[in-house]
Amino acid sequence: MKINKPILAQTPLASITGIFMSSIALTGCAGRIGPWEVGLILLLVLILFGAKKLPELARSLGKGLREFKKAAAEFESAQDSDSDENKNEKK
Repeated sequence: MKINKPILAQTPLASITGIFMSSIALTGCAGRIGPWEVGLILLLVLILFGAKKLPELARSLGKGLREFKKAAAEFESAQDSDSDENKNEKK
């Protein structure tokens, strides 16, 4: 006899959510990163990329964030101008 699983359990998002929820149950906290965790992450990044690559990585990350913010601002201004045009057309 085959047991039908719910549709939600068959989606990839449900499996990711299940993994996240089980990790919360094991650790007892939901996404809190303390100073030891930040230090460990920085140490791993330093070991993986080396001291010479870190400034280059930081520069690339900064450029990427700057471009993302610029694109988001342009998108918002385009949305605002479209909504203003729609309001003017309705009058």
